[in-house]
Amino acid sequence: TGLSATAFVFQITEALLHVQNHLVTVFSILFDQNVVCINQWFLNSQNVDQTTTEALYVLLLPLILKKGKYGFYKKHLVHYYFFDNLENADYLLQDQADKPRYLPEKTEFLKYADESFADDSDWHNFVDFMFETFGCGQNTIRAIRQMSAQLENGAPLGDVMSILADNDCIFEEDSQIQDILDLIMSLVNNARRWENKGHTPTELMEIVSNRELSEPLFLQHNQHVGRNDPCLCGSKKKYKRCCALIEDAGTAQLTETECRQFYKVWLGLLGYVNDRGNVLDVKIGPDNPNGATTAMMLKVRNALWDTPSLIDDYLKDAALMPEEADIVRGWKRRQEIKMGIVLEYKPEYAVILVAGEKDEDSRLYGIKGLSDALSAMLRQSLPVSIEMNILPFKDKIVYDGFIQALPVEYGPNMKAMFRDLHDVAIQHGIITSLT
Repeated sequence: TGLSATAFVFQITEALLHVQNHLVTVFSILFDQNVVCINQWFLNSQNVDQTTTEALYVLLLPLILKKGKYGFYKKHLVHYYFFDNLENADYLLQDQADKPRYLPEKTEFLKYADESFADDSDWHNFVDFMFETFGCGQNTIRAIRQMSAQLENGAPLGDVMSILADNDCIFEEDSQIQDILDLIMSLVNNARRWENKGHTPTELMEIVSNRELSEPLFLQHNQHVGRNDPCLCGSKKKYKRCCALIEDAGTAQLTETECRQFYKVWLGLLGYVNDRGNVLDVKIGPDNPNGATTAMMLKVRNALWDTPSLIDDYLKDAALMPEEADIVRGWKRRQEIKMGIVLEYKPEYAVILVAGEKDEDSRLYGIKGLSDALSAMLRQSLPVSIEMNILPFKDKIVYDGFIQALPVEYGPNMKAMFRDLHDVAIQHGIITSLT
């Protein structure tokens, strides 16, 4: 570039510090590692005369200290945000643990030398929706600012949503609730975060799902609760007098015979999808249910729903009993629930609220568990936000073995809104069959 070595190092360091502001990936890199990284990545990779690490120390330290936005704590380069309470830096280091660090490509990295650069398309979509839905008044502007602050501080989604009611931002249609939840979740899931070492939650989930996990094939109870402990559904009753009654009765899930039949047919279909698409290197099927981890099975499940016509191919190619063929054929009526709200556990099923499309009312579904009731699977205070695919199974509604509970806690305003939606939806009854 014609720059002197010193000027070039200063430009690279400027970019590095701006990456700190935008990508928050520099936090907790040991300063020694930081210097060595610059030394190897930008300078000595192409220079005949190698720059020493000691020389870089001399160049970098004055610039960092001059900026006043960074300092050192336990040999870590930290942002001034932590200066008032360095204990927060310790907590953040614990959150980061052994997560992999996000490393941008060189072309992306250099964009951050421009302080005005920001990839904020998700934020613009959110703001546009707020103005289009609630108008451009002071209440909307105040709600946007408050929601932004809450999201930056990692507040529960329920607290963020309650800001709308506090500022008299009222939804005219049920579908708008789903729209704003989708926008907020996209905003949260695609934001680079300190605790993820610069990765977005979406990127980190993809990394984790691609690892070889030692989880069981199908999720079991994810949290133990004693019978005299408060029930985790949030009812304030003892567990033995609440969800334990449902779980002990065994009526909120399939019977043992039904469960065996479901998995036999389901694993047979997934085995066919796996073989057709060469999704995994291992065999899966009714005779080999533990040949793959949960993450691996999820890939096969996704391959099926990406190409649902595979169900027709399976019906043609597989030698199924008539009852089994009817079950598989019914799965063509699969429904994807991107944001369902578990409102109640009944002895027969879990009641899940799903927002209606456009002008449609919200709907209530009664969904049975497979080997366990959903109350035993989720172990969270109601209401619970979930993502799942529901399937018909004989005259019941079940799910496909995979359920994602979102870590959201709802405040009183959101709970009241869900009750109102429930009161409207219950007029149409609870849907317990997809036939």
